[in-house]
Formats: sequence, C-alpha cells, structure tokens
Amino acid sequence: MTPLSLPEDAEPFIPERESFDHLHEPAVYALVLAKPDDLASAWDRHHDHRPDYWGALESATKVIYVGETADVLRRLIQHRNGHKSGVLMETCEITAIRNIWWMDSKEQAELHESKLALALNQATSDSTYVHQR
Repeated sequence: MTPLSLPEDAEPFIPERESFDHLHEPAVYALVLAKPDDLASAWDRHHDHRPDYWGALESATKVIYVGETADVLRRLIQHRNGHKSGVLMETCEITAIRNIWWMDSKEQAELHESKLALALNQATSDSTYVHQR
C-alpha cells in the first residue's frame, strides 16, 4: 500500500478556480482505510477492549473514516503522521482520500459530518463500514 501523499492526494479535490490555499479551509472529509491482515491481533496491540462496532468492522471489505476540521490539509497531515488519529486509524492504514466536502465554517462542518457519514453509508454496499466519531 502506498501511504497518503500530501498535499498531492488532496489537490484533485480543490474546487475549480480555487488556489492551493483552499486546502486550508473547513471541510468534512472521507478517508479510505485498509484493514491489517490480522485485524484482531493488530487491534489488541493498541486497545484492551473491542468497540460496539467491532462486528461491522471485522466483516467489512472496505472501511471509510469520516471526519471534520477547520483546516483539511493540516488535519490530513496529522492523520497521516499518526496524530489525532483515533482508535480506528491506530489499527487501519489510510490508503486514499475518498472525498472532501468543503464548508463555509468549522461549525458548518461539525453540523454536516454525521449527515454526510450517514449518506455515505447509505450509498455504499453492505460490506463497507463507515466510521464517524
């Protein structure tokens, strides 16, 4: 797997007529994650219990993480570098950016995060697990 390359992997999501600086705007984002071959062992190395979503995660063939931020490039770099990752990304590797939905403010991103995660979950197959904090 190729690790997330930033800012290059985020550039295709910059709206037309916007500059590179737009990557520092508020957004809701979706990341594609790769589960390790032995998910249970990898999970147990980082955590002492299994979450309520464990069954869905374990049976999923595809995993997507949805988050929100005031500065999408900064947050993606933090995720890639292992900071502000949350429990799921301590176990699963980020492989790609699936989408970035641009917002006018951090507050708007906070309001839309769960709605977009739910919509994404409904738009994907039953074998996809969509995680949102």
